[in-house]
Amino acid sequence: MASTHRLYVGTIGEGLWRSTDGGQTFVRAIDGMFVECSIRALVVDPRDPRVLYLGNEHGVYRTEDGADHWRRIDSPATGMHVWSILLSPHDPDMMFVGACPSRLFRTDDGGRAWTEPAARIQQGCPRIISTRVTSLCPHPQDPNVFWAGVEIDGVQRSKDGGRTWQLVGQGLSSQDIHALVYVLGNPGRLIATTNNDVN
Repeated sequence: MASTHRLYVGTIGEGLWRSTDGGQTFVRAIDGMFVECSIRALVVDPRDPRVLYLGNEHGVYRTEDGADHWRRIDSPATGMHVWSILLSPHDPDMMFVGACPSRLFRTDDGGRAWTEPAARIQQGCPRIISTRVTSLCPHPQDPNVFWAGVEIDGVQRSKDGGRTWQLVGQGLSSQDIHALVYVLGNPGRLIATTNNDVN
């Protein structure tokens, strides 16, 4: 008997693909979006697996039926390249969006009202033209602490629920941050991957 476990794959230039049979077959699931969009961020609402958010070069999209249909959320990121999305594990109505050129956006009510938190993030770079917020990471225990990784401007930390952000991360081998993640079972150890190595 085939598994009913759903899998979603975001691609660069081919939109979103969905499998409803545990990965044996995939079909495109992009109704409501540009068919050849680039999906750089994709998250599932922990309260309802039919609700997903994705980010592409046109902004933030939401589905409430497991990717059968998508609609773009009216947000400050509309028309921007969205590279990262985070739903707070402590309150999934709190969502953060990271864009290119690097900007951060925050909502407390599931995307109805938005703010742009205070953050000093470099937006231009001679090598890649525009920096981007590649990674958003919550603290596993403290609901007020969040992290943002920027390519190419290091690591930003918020200690007030994402309302303000400060540049941190002395000792990194590179400011070219590709991902941030906590070590499982060790809330005191945050790992950053860069273009050079793992820190």
